[in-house]
Amino acid sequence: MEINARVYVIADSPELLKVACDVLEKQMEHRYFGVEMLEPNAVLPLSRPWYGFSVSTGPTSGPEYGDGWWDDGLRKCAGLLKKNGAVVVEFWSPDYPDEDCTYAHTTPQGGVEMGGRCSLYSYKRALGCDDVKMVYQELASGRTRRQRDAAASRMEKQARLRREKGDFEVVNGILKKYRGTDEHVVIPEGVKEIGDFAFVDERGWERMLLEDEAYDAPALEALEIPDGVYRIGTYALAYCRNLKKLSIPDSVMEIGERAFEGCEALERARLPAGLKAIEDSTFFLCYGLRTVVFPESLEEIGPNAFKGCDSLSRIALPQGLQRIGKDAFKDCGKLRDINLPNENGSSDMRSQEGSV
Repeated sequence: MEINARVYVIADSPELLKVACDVLEKQMEHRYFGVEMLEPNAVLPLSRPWYGFSVSTGPTSGPEYGDGWWDDGLRKCAGLLKKNGAVVVEFWSPDYPDEDCTYAHTTPQGGVEMGGRCSLYSYKRALGCDDVKMVYQELASGRTRRQRDAAASRMEKQARLRREKGDFEVVNGILKKYRGTDEHVVIPEGVKEIGDFAFVDERGWERMLLEDEAYDAPALEALEIPDGVYRIGTYALAYCRNLKKLSIPDSVMEIGERAFEGCEALERARLPAGLKAIEDSTFFLCYGLRTVVFPESLEEIGPNAFKGCDSLSRIALPQGLQRIGKDAFKDCGKLRDINLPNENGSSDMRSQEGSV
């Protein structure tokens, strides 16, 4: 069976990258094509400089045979790079293109591991961090220079639409899209609903899920929603990471799933008086959330609603609450005080296994 390899290398300096490439040269000599260097740029915002390249080889052999890939290549690179870089090799067979690939990657401790997950996951493991997806998104997701140019074109299109149509796109009382860049935003009077993905570029949000910090989060820090708005849509403000202050009027009767997911700067949430349900993952990964004020009308807290809210230490649940979904408060490491409804309130309140 023919085995090919795709090699991804990353380092925090061009010099270290070159040394790692020299180590791997024997494995790639006369067998590669399509080398592309990568440096930080406007479409690829990074928190620190990283440099890398990707290579696809012709026929080679896999690491399970103990050849140069494993001993002479990867192990030497592992000892060289450690936390300053990583190598991931994806072994695949053109004879069986639909089969799962095999991956080998260096580790921050100077070792080598095998795995069957995607190269993006392998980079995360290799660098020993959770934000590696921002580091090497173009190579690990297979994005080409043409795709990067397309991303820049989309950014320019958004800017042009903002100049032509203004910051707010409102159709039949629904805020379809906010295109502005203000830090403090007041929703216009007359808006009845904040639509799905209203403050988030849907395609950009999908890229964020894949590439983490490469996602350019909105500048929004404070949002005022006027009285009269009755619904906040699904993913409406998801991953508005800079959002600190949020004003929700009591006219809001429905908040969609994952509406505030990933709003990690948000510290306080006062939920509207008539709200009956907190949907699935509404405040998922709101790391900075410290205080939640629940309305007495609340009957249900959905699965994963506050999962990962690591700053939440105390909650007082309303008497009318009947159901808490699975993992609703999972990974809330500081949560020590939960005031549950008493027997004079809602004796029917049920908590699924693993809810808290």
